[in-house]
Amino acid sequence: MLWKFFDVDQQSLRPWDEGLYMWRARLFLDQNEAWAPFAQAHHKTPGHYWIVALSMRLLGVSV
Repeated sequence: MLWKFFDVDQQSLRPWDEGLYMWRARLFLDQNEAWAPFAQAHHKTPGHYWIVALSMRLLGVSV
């Protein structure tokens, strides 16, 4: 079972979603509309976006 943890960095869980999470969280910061994130493009709960946006605010955006 331990061998599963050694190749964690080989593949991400959902590589197509990571960019979308980052992009939407950055939109929250740029547009300052984190309290009303629901639109056609935002069909998921905003909790994850808030966490990513908070880390971008605290640590900075590198991309």
